[in-house]
Amino acid sequence: MKNYLLATDGSKCSLKAANFLIDMIREQKNANLTVLHVNYTIPVYSEGLVPVPFEKLREFTKDDAQKMVGSTIELFDQAGINYKIKIRDGFPSAEIIQETKDDTYDLLVVGSHGYGAIDRLILGSVSERVAEEAVCPVLVVK
Repeated sequence: MKNYLLATDGSKCSLKAANFLIDMIREQKNANLTVLHVNYTIPVYSEGLVPVPFEKLREFTKDDAQKMVGSTIELFDQAGINYKIKIRDGFPSAEIIQETKDDTYDLLVVGSHGYGAIDRLILGSVSERVAEEAVCPVLVVK
């Protein structure tokens, strides 16, 4: 395998997935790694169902995403593994699945649980949805 995708939200479980991936690809010379973080964005509406500007919320989520990705890429920097970072906006499972369609990956690695407790209650587990619908093999790390 050569092209890997790690979906991360900076949670303990996604950091475990990153460490697992490091052990897996450390000795591979031609491995390509993409680290993906999805800013969980939802429309914000006022009482009259009129969209409310949420630029300040988006600024917060982008800053937050940089921090979350930072904890993950720090592990790859320490291990001497090259990577590229992608940050997408939207629903995590949908964006991760779309990323597997937009590019060619040999393996997607994702943690079994992330920060998205509300997402799991409302929409179902991100890792479950991704495992069912991604167009490449998926490794879910507990």
